[in-house]
Amino acid sequence: IELIGLLASLTEGDVGPSEALVRELVPLSELVENLLEPQMLVTLRTNYVRLLDEAFLATERPVHELTSSDDLPRLLSSFAAQLADFATVLPSANLAEEPAVLEEALFLCHEVLPIFGRYYSVHFPSRSAEGGEAATELAELGERVGMIAADLRDESRGQEGLLPPEPILSCLSQLKAAGVITSYDPQEGGGR
Repeated sequence: IELIGLLASLTEGDVGPSEALVRELVPLSELVENLLEPQMLVTLRTNYVRLLDEAFLATERPVHELTSSDDLPRLLSSFAAQLADFATVLPSANLAEEPAVLEEALFLCHEVLPIFGRYYSVHFPSRSAEGGEAATELAELGERVGMIAADLRDESRGQEGLLPPEPILSCLSQLKAAGVITSYDPQEGGGR
């Protein structure tokens, strides 16, 4: 747990050489396989997501692996499914009395939604001809995530003390700026 957290912290900020070294130590395919492990502790999942963000997404230079492999789209699809599952639980959840649900909510909102925001705002291949079918599928995934994030925003109202809305609103803003969702009002429903 600590090693992955340490590697993630080594790549914080603009440190291209450290990012490249960490990508050699933990290739995207290995990182994705670990994140797809269903029984992983939230602390370790959080460290892996931070490693993904800092070493692969928030980089000085584009990372070729992001567009040349199916690993990231597989992970994004899995994250979208987790968000959708959580969105069905949130309306009936009492986060103050359900620590496991709160822990999952915080992970999804503070760690996973920013991954979608960063990916779509910085690395997303456009819907142009050069993006092809994969870009269309990723665009549809982004639209789905936008709808889920809008639902999460709406359903989390009244629980802001436990689940601050900022990461949800930021993700929605980034998806709109990337052209993945067409309308967005931070105060009202809608992320389509």
